[in-house]
Amino acid sequence: MLFTLLQADTLAEAVQAAPVPQEMSYSLIDMAMKGGWIMAVLLVLSIIAIYIFGKKLVQINRASKVDRNFIDDIANTTILPHVW
Repeated sequence: MLFTLLQADTLAEAVQAAPVPQEMSYSLIDMAMKGGWIMAVLLVLSIIAIYIFGKKLVQINRASKVDRNFIDDIANTTILPHVW
């Protein structure tokens, strides 16, 4: 019984003594402003990286299209004699 009383008493003291944590909330803009000038550099580099990625993606998609007349064009230029 003594152990139970000690336990309950300690728990009550711990609850009363524990500070209530305050929730801190920052917006994305607040964190960027606290980051200083390096955040502006990172933003510019991120925009450049997204631009390059999009540009390369478009180039790869255009280059990967199959030309239906490719083999016929090669056959016509190699089989037919060139008259100069």
